Amino acid sequence: MAKKKKKEVPECCIGCAKWEVFGKECWVYWEGKKECSMNTSKE
Repeated sequence: MAKKKKKEVPECCIGCAKWEVFGKECWVYWEGKKECSMNTSKE
């Protein structure tokens, strides 16, 4: 298993399962995003 570089997670993406899978390739993410209504928590 290759180690992934730890990337800085945008505040609105912290804890989001989609960010963990897709990172900056997430289809609802953009640079400078402040709020996300599509955040999916694993809890």
